[in-house]
Amino acid sequence: MSKHNTADEVSVDELGGVFRKIYHFFLTRFYRIFRFFIKSWIIVLALILIGGIIGYFQMKDKSYPKKAELLVQINYESANHIYQAVDLLSKKINERDTSFFKENDLFRKNSFGIKKIEIEPVINLNEILHRLPDYSRSFEVLVDESNTKETLLASELFRNQYRIHRMTVKTSQAGNENSIHAVIDFLNNHPAFENTKDVYIKNLDFQIEETKFSISRIDSLFNKLGNLSMAKKPDNQVYVNTQENNVNELHLLLEEKSRLLSHLQQLEIDQVNYENPVVLKSQPALVPEKGFFSNRIIWLPVLFIFIFSGICAFLYLLKKGKKLTQEK
Repeated sequence: MSKHNTADEVSVDELGGVFRKIYHFFLTRFYRIFRFFIKSWIIVLALILIGGIIGYFQMKDKSYPKKAELLVQINYESANHIYQAVDLLSKKINERDTSFFKENDLFRKNSFGIKKIEIEPVINLNEILHRLPDYSRSFEVLVDESNTKETLLASELFRNQYRIHRMTVKTSQAGNENSIHAVIDFLNNHPAFENTKDVYIKNLDFQIEETKFSISRIDSLFNKLGNLSMAKKPDNQVYVNTQENNVNELHLLLEEKSRLLSHLQQLEIDQVNYENPVVLKSQPALVPEKGFFSNRIIWLPVLFIFIFSGICAFLYLLKKGKKLTQEK
């Protein structure tokens, strides 16, 4: 039994000695590397300055691929048409179909520059529920119980219900705001809107007038009820006798008026941006896509120091190998 314990103690001691040797090895290597850079600080500093200066002048006039995330309003309940047009344009971009770009006036100042384009709806449940007032509760339950809620709400089934959509555009170095405007013009010139644009605009104007008329009718009804009440009461207190006037659910009229006012406000907002199927709601600002290796002021000095360290390590190994050879 004692022999077994002694063997275990020896094995633990040996294992501890191995770890200690590894620790000392890495510690001495770290110290030597640190001492090497301290002794070579002038060369290291010169490499940093030289690399930074070279990187600055290389980046000074260099252009980069760009990216823009745009918010667009899609009118006329035409999201499906616009999505199909975006898919077609993406296909032509991948195929580099320059004849298609020329035919659709997508070249601006002899360049197009779009490398990738995507579009997705900005999900707003209120817009869906507003169109389904009688089934709003059932719809909420359906969405809450769906395992693929985001996919469902962003699908072709619902995307016509959303006004605001997010469009992501990536361009080459030559891309600019003209390229984005060319894409918007291409979408607005979709053949589906040639004969329907005026119809949608007239329909919106009609909806606004009808909504205003409905609100005025509700107001006139309340004015009439108020006047009848005033005629019956000599004092200054105004009340509505719902039994005599056969109006038992006035609160529903108030709710309806509130809903109509909210609807009218949205219609008038839409009217401001209803001149085209697709309207930009955000500034088309293209942001350069710069990665770590795009910033040459940083990585060129790092590269120079790495090359210098590699050369020194190679010379050290040659010297060490020569010494071992001479000892033999």
